Amino acid sequence: GVLAAFGKEVAARGVRVHANAYRQADFIAASIAGGRDVLRDAVIVVIAVLLLTLLELRTILVVLVTMPISILAGLALFPALGLGVTVMTLGGFAVAAGDIDLNLVSGSANDEEADDDETK
Repeated sequence: GVLAAFGKEVAARGVRVHANAYRQADFIAASIAGGRDVLRDAVIVVIAVLLLTLLELRTILVVLVTMPISILAGLALFPALGLGVTVMTLGGFAVAAGDIDLNLVSGSANDEEADDDETK
């Protein structure tokens, strides 16, 4: 290819061309690996925060089950609607996940207060 021909041409001048130096596949693989690490760390932090703040196993399980289902359902609609994932849509999903979490926590707290009022 063009890169090989260029490499032969500049090799006579003592320059060495690294054909795989800027392969997009390497950048994509590194991004996926980094994203996987961030996702793992985020899940650990979310679980720790939920455990420390809610102290109610039922509420924690509801949040941990409904958040991924909501996000996956939203992402599943993208191909059906002909949409693509961008940085803006990922940011929107982050905001939506926080909103889902807030609504679930406050809804569960209200349910617990109603249960406590009924038992009095």
